Order: sequence, then C-alpha cells, then structure tokens
Amino acid sequence: MVHSLTASLPQHLYGVVRREYITNNMEMGFEKCIIHAVTCKVSQALTFTILLESGAQYRGVPIHGLSVGQDPDYIAPKEYPLNHQQVWGCFGTDFSIVDMKFNKDMPAECVTATGEKITANGLGWAIEFHGDGYSNAPHQDKNFNMLVSEHGHLIAMPNNRIRWFESSFTDWSLPIDLDVNHKLFYPEKIQEYPEHTAYVKE
Repeated sequence: MVHSLTASLPQHLYGVVRREYITNNMEMGFEKCIIHAVTCKVSQALTFTILLESGAQYRGVPIHGLSVGQDPDYIAPKEYPLNHQQVWGCFGTDFSIVDMKFNKDMPAECVTATGEKITANGLGWAIEFHGDGYSNAPHQDKNFNMLVSEHGHLIAMPNNRIRWFESSFTDWSLPIDLDVNHKLFYPEKIQEYPEHTAYVKE
C-alpha cells in the first residue's frame, strides 16, 4: 500500500521523547510515549506521531528526538547528531512501509555519515519511496531500513550502510564486493510475443 505523507507503523513502539522537541521553552528531560505513526516530507528527517502519558498526541517529533525502550528514570542515552541516525533526507511524500520480518531483531552494524559504527537491531520493516526524481534514477533508489541502536536510538539507513549478522549464515570475514546496480530491467522486447508460447492463448 502506498501512503502519502503519513502512515501508521507496523507495530507501535514504547519509548521516551526528549522534552525540548515537544515544548516551546526548550525544557530538558524526557517523557514516556508510544510511537505509532511516521511522516515523510521531501528532504527532511523522518518525523513521528506519539501519544504521551497525559493522553496528548504530538505530531512531528524528529527521529533523533526519540528513544525506544528507555525509561525516563534511567540515565538518558547520548543524543546523536541527526545525520548519525538518518543520513539522507526523505526522497518524497509517497512511500510504502515494506514488511521485512526476516530482519526483525537481527543484529546489525550501521555506518553513520561521519563513519562511526553503531550496533543495532532490525525492526522488521523499511520505508520505500515512489515516483520522485531520486527513485527514478536507478543508482539513487534508496530505502530506509528501520533499526534500533543498542542504546535505543531509532535509525533509518539504506542498504549500503548496514551489515547484518545472521549467526547461522553470515561470515563477516568475507569481503563485500558489490557495486550499485544502475540498470533497469524490462521483460518485454520488440518482436517477441509471449502469448504465442502460452498453454492458453489470450
């Protein structure tokens, strides 16, 4: 299903929000919240809709203003710069949330914009953009795999910045010898008529 601008998350997430992102007086500290929807605006960071314990709902909290699974009574996790958690701005407002159950809770290592490596686990879903200038160019077609760092930070990273670890299959001693695929693939060709070879003719 293609969504425009905002969509519900596949599963809501319990966490905390930094108060400076939901108050006008830049008050520091945290509040418990439920994270339940995501919004994509061109060139901007992912933002999320949350429900607070007071019953108030707040929209537009940036990805770096939230932590997953953290209690405000605990020591706050270090706040990363925004580009540590999301390297690229959103590529459009039309997007799909892709089911990636295989990656749910799978350990991974992510490389930030500055080259720092972050340990994380997959959330089991990704954001795929549609019908814009970026995704129409094969080498610019990026999805955002959604993960949570070991400290609870939400992370949105394209494939080329993640190394997954599946203990019964992956071997990190092997080199990653890959190139970005710039090709488009079309099955229909001039002077080829697939209906001629079908069991039942159209």
